[in-house]
Amino acid sequence: MQIITSHNALDFDGLAAMIAAGKLYPSAVPVFSGTLSNRVKQFMALYKDLLMIKVPKEINLNEITGMIIVDTAAASRLGHLKGLVEKVGLDFHIYDHHPVMDGDIRGSINEIHPVGAATTILVEKIIERKLTPNAFEATIMALGIYDDTGSLLFTSTTQRDVSAAAYLLGLGANLQIVANFMEQPFSGEQRQLLQNLLQTSRHYRIKNVDVVIAVAQSEEFISGLDVVTYQLMEVENCDVVFA
Repeated sequence: MQIITSHNALDFDGLAAMIAAGKLYPSAVPVFSGTLSNRVKQFMALYKDLLMIKVPKEINLNEITGMIIVDTAAASRLGHLKGLVEKVGLDFHIYDHHPVMDGDIRGSINEIHPVGAATTILVEKIIERKLTPNAFEATIMALGIYDDTGSLLFTSTTQRDVSAAAYLLGLGANLQIVANFMEQPFSGEQRQLLQNLLQTSRHYRIKNVDVVIAVAQSEEFISGLDVVTYQLMEVENCDVVFA
């Protein structure tokens, strides 16, 4: 049995990439590795009956022969499934857009590309194989791309992301649904986090690049750090931010 999974604290790009992988691997079973972000929880509350994604306790882990892992290559991010990485003979197919790190899982397929959203990589594979997602699947995939690229405005956005989004819109992706689930206005915790980051931010000129480093600490998990960091970059008007 092959399974399709993504990282713990699943965001929309991870969910969308799982749905896209399901088109490429129709016999594989989609499985959440752990927790979901709040917005993905809200989405699943409405649409879980249409997606049929399992949790680890619903499958026999001993029957797994292969894992299609999307939006991460780090075993430490696989929640309840990270122990499977040590299983001898397990075949891994990796689709990710994060920089390669020491200790990343390496598989028989490693599609690691510097694009704004992992979903983009899988949509390109869908186009290559001339598969046709339905309008609902296209909507989820579009949501993943729009969410991880800040509605195609983050500087990590590439032409490939825009082309993938355009393809999905051509399939009938519903932008109203996308807009409904996009990042909401900052919560109180996010606003406080941004203030803390602004108070500690320091500018460094390195090889003519304006680099900002900012540090904040919290006892509680605060979601949406990517959006908070993007806002910090806008306020500081710099080239690079490390938060």
